[in-house]
Amino acid sequence: MREGLAWRIKRILSPEDNLPSGGKRAQVIAISNQKGGVGKTTTAVNLGAGLVLFHQKKVLLIDLDAQGHVSVSLQRPFAENGSGLSTLLTAKNASLLDAISPTDLENLDITLSDRSLIETEGQLAAKIGREFILREVFGDKLFQTQITVNTDLNKAQMAGKPIFQFAPGSTGAQNYQALAEEVVERIR
Repeated sequence: MREGLAWRIKRILSPEDNLPSGGKRAQVIAISNQKGGVGKTTTAVNLGAGLVLFHQKKVLLIDLDAQGHVSVSLQRPFAENGSGLSTLLTAKNASLLDAISPTDLENLDITLSDRSLIETEGQLAAKIGREFILREVFGDKLFQTQITVNTDLNKAQMAGKPIFQFAPGSTGAQNYQALAEEVVERIR
């Protein structure tokens, strides 16, 4: 029987069976919204950087956007030759480890964007109940920290840097540091 997309997403986010256990489990934080231009990429990049810089966490950003905004925001190329997430979502025995790429910030890694995700997204859009698939995978926990409008956030994204490296004293940096602190409190 063919596995559903939700099962495949869960599988790539689960610990690898053949890796030694370090006694720790990864915490999964999903940033999602169907509407464009609402700050998903900005939040993912800057929250990830905040967790690395201020809380010594290791962060993996999984770029499920076929347009590759996370990859572009961190000055990384697109995945080539089937090494992206679309292959992981459709292949039976693919490993998330094969899609990981480092960034300029130590302990902040990403999966490179993959232009084939457009086709994978099309497969998802055709599924009945598609609006529940990501909720089924990630749950629906909300954070209380609010990110205020700040032009430095856009400038940092265009410069390919997290806000903490671009404008560390800005309101945007303060907001994302507060969000990183809220995340750390929740995952303890």
